[in-house]
Amino acid sequence: ECKRIESFLKYKKNVKHILEIGCGTCSHSILLSKKGYNIIGIDNSNEMIKVAKDKIKKKKIKNIILYNKDAEKLNTVTNRKFDALLLLFNVIGYIKDLDLFLFKIKKNLKKNSLLIFDFWHEAGIKHAGPKKTIKKFSSQGIQLERNSFGKEIIQNNAIEIGIETNIFKRGKFVKKFSEVHFVKYFNLKILQKIIENNNFELIKFEDFNEENLLPKKNSWNAYCVARFLGIDN
Repeated sequence: ECKRIESFLKYKKNVKHILEIGCGTCSHSILLSKKGYNIIGIDNSNEMIKVAKDKIKKKKIKNIILYNKDAEKLNTVTNRKFDALLLLFNVIGYIKDLDLFLFKIKKNLKKNSLLIFDFWHEAGIKHAGPKKTIKKFSSQGIQLERNSFGKEIIQNNAIEIGIETNIFKRGKFVKKFSEVHFVKYFNLKILQKIIENNNFELIKFEDFNEENLLPKKNSWNAYCVARFLGIDN
């Protein structure tokens, strides 16, 4: 996926400074840092930031700085203006008011900076709705069984996802965790309008799995690449 992000970064010359919101444990940032990019990563999970800092320390990476902050409450991140803004792992789907978020965050961007994110594509959701999935993981005698199931909430353009995680130790049940997430999906025309209303120029929507193609009707995931035209006077 990082190769794909790098191909999008080529839409601006001399990208050096990147802001990644929802950086998690810095999987993308670490790979991009090795290409020479200077990165500031932001995540609202203190636990994720702790894991990311440990990874960065072990790898002796010097060009990533991390902050534990709520993306939706951000205004100015630092005195620096960034060449690109990344929101990956469908961070956009968790933002309550995308229009307000873009209005605030664009203050951190240079003119012609890039906005790059992935999102859930409405046509794909309508084509093949949420399904129940079961994933199993095992390590050092500990087994995890993760069951997820979704329900479409049409009036809010969102999917309600319920996740149950069962923990076993050497085959014996230990504990169960339950959580619920509400993740938004987007119509391409409406998403383009939100982007353009905040003074971004759409460069392209692209299918998540296939390069240089518009999002397919059966694809849940897609990319957006846009260019910031500057702050309105």
